[in-house]
Amino acid sequence: MTAGTSSKLPSLAIIIPCFNNAETLAEALDSALAQDYPDFEVHICDNGSTDGSREIIASYSSPLLRPALHRDTVPRTDNWNRAYTAGANADYLVTLHADDRLAPGALRAIGRAAMRHPALIHGRFRQITYEGDPIPGSRFGWSYSNSGEAFRELLLLNNMVAMPGATIRTDVFFKAGRWDPAWQYLQDMELWWRCGELGEVAFVADMLGDHRAFKHPQALHRHAEEHLRWATRKLRNAPTRRLRQAAADGLNAYLTRLEAEVDALPEVAASLVGPVRDARAALAKAPGTRVDALRRQRFLRMRAASLSAIANVFGKISPWQALSR
Repeated sequence: MTAGTSSKLPSLAIIIPCFNNAETLAEALDSALAQDYPDFEVHICDNGSTDGSREIIASYSSPLLRPALHRDTVPRTDNWNRAYTAGANADYLVTLHADDRLAPGALRAIGRAAMRHPALIHGRFRQITYEGDPIPGSRFGWSYSNSGEAFRELLLLNNMVAMPGATIRTDVFFKAGRWDPAWQYLQDMELWWRCGELGEVAFVADMLGDHRAFKHPQALHRHAEEHLRWATRKLRNAPTRRLRQAAADGLNAYLTRLEAEVDALPEVAASLVGPVRDARAALAKAPGTRVDALRRQRFLRMRAASLSAIANVFGKISPWQALSR
């Protein structure tokens, strides 16, 4: 499938990488198999689980389910790559972590957006506790699309591409180089960064799923360490001044949130002393005045939504073309 517009709904493959997710796996599988969409399948790739996850998978008999129960345990990102490769016959690959849930109707919303053949699709999500309770918060509620520097600027200010329902065109996934094994927790942002140069990125205002918080504080430490390293690298190496400014603003905001989050987790805070110090040092050398990253991102998303609406009304140019001008 290549860029353009289609009158036919594309085929979708829901991809569920799994490793010792017995406590939440049934919720993920049930939410995937309950989708009302004419052409989809569910690929679950178990990474040698030992907690009963494999038995849960084996208890399902749906013809839509394509299980791969590997006995070997490989690095996290390697398992993601073999999971996504297994679904490569579909037009699009839909992300669902084994501790998250897809919202009812998510595939319908994704399929409608995919008829324009964007490189990447993402949408609204709900944050939940590990136990499954909603965490209060507002989410951006207007559809839009963009690409290139405009998309990357948003990503640097704050990662707004939620994993439940994040959908990548299959040919783009391989053209972008798949998930980068150099990252075990920030492989998503690194792939989205590359997708921004490979076509339109569409945000749909529909609710696509629930994103579950970490169960163990150690996971927060590993994720934070990689996020600081990734953001600092972009601060130094982003190709334009606009993107380096966004990297500085986003890193500054992330450090503020992180320090507040780990304030009650002294062991996690102690493990992040070095990475936080290095990030602060890099930030001190960055030019420009810091702005409120979340407020700046919301302004840019509102602008993108307005331009997308105008482009859709006139139908002469795609929204991402308008935004690149």
